[in-house]
Amino acid sequence: MKKAILHISGDVQQSGFRAKIVDIAKALDIKGYVANLPDKRVKIIAEGDETDLERFIKAVNIKNTLINVTDLEKEYFTPTEEYERFYKLVDDGETDERLDTAADLLKELIHVSKNGFYDLGSKIDGLGDKIDGLGGKIDGLAGKIDGLGGKIDGLGGKIDGLGDDLGGKIDSLGDDLGGKIDSLGDDLGGKIDSLGDDLGSKIDGLGVDLGSKIDQNRIEITSEIRYSRDDFKSHFDERIIMIEHDIAQIKAKIML
Repeated sequence: MKKAILHISGDVQQSGFRAKIVDIAKALDIKGYVANLPDKRVKIIAEGDETDLERFIKAVNIKNTLINVTDLEKEYFTPTEEYERFYKLVDDGETDERLDTAADLLKELIHVSKNGFYDLGSKIDGLGDKIDGLGGKIDGLAGKIDGLGGKIDGLGGKIDGLGDDLGGKIDSLGDDLGGKIDSLGDDLGGKIDSLGDDLGSKIDGLGVDLGSKIDQNRIEITSEIRYSRDDFKSHFDERIIMIEHDIAQIKAKIML
């Protein structure tokens, strides 16, 4: 919390200044009061949060058609927190806040009556010039839009041309690719046929060669069997003769 005492000089009495100060104080939650002084100045005692108090001090420096603050003196003190709200201190013979507000509105109405029509005419003229300038900008924008439309049409033509050219290239590529695929199929078929014939010939040759080798092996095996059988028979006959000889000798010995 912080407290400030302000002394305001200028056109601040009988101008609605105090009523505006009350409104500003209420908006910033400032406590205290505002009062007229005999020397035509206005005194303000204000207490509140330091940040809000500084905003309040800046806001009371009002300059408009009715109020003109020319000087602001301020002093800071320790807050007493004795005020519950912010109010306008009214002397004997002064109007209350509602009548004061009505007087402020009447003064603003008088000011508007004297100067408002002239200001309004100037504003209307200025508005007319701005409308004319806006019309020129709109015309310029319309021209740019027309130009953009022409560019879009030109772009459409280029896109159509590109589509036709691309379609022709795709057709040509399809025909060329089809021819290459057909040629590749014929060449591959020929190679497969040639490979089949060559493989068949090799298989036939292998069969003849294998049959010949089988026949040769069969003859050799048969001859080998025959030779072995003859050799076995001869060996067997010799053994029989030897056995018979041995038996004869055994019989002769026994008889002795």
